[in-house]
Amino acid sequence: MMYVGNVVGFLGVTLVGDLVGRQRLMIGNLLVAFVGLLITMFCVSLSMAAAGLFLVTCGIQNSFNVCFYFIS
Repeated sequence: MMYVGNVVGFLGVTLVGDLVGRQRLMIGNLLVAFVGLLITMFCVSLSMAAAGLFLVTCGIQNSFNVCFYFIS
């Protein structure tokens, strides 16, 4: 489930990033990852943990890539 979050993040969120702006995209991705971490911390079932980890990988991976482009 976590790898599906990577694919969704790469294909869906980065295409929107050009329209929104890189800084807003990075902050939004970090917020998505934070919400995913909160869901994972307070989960009561395995499916809820899978949904939280999906959000975590979708947010963290994209914010890392956007930050990498800022540095280079």
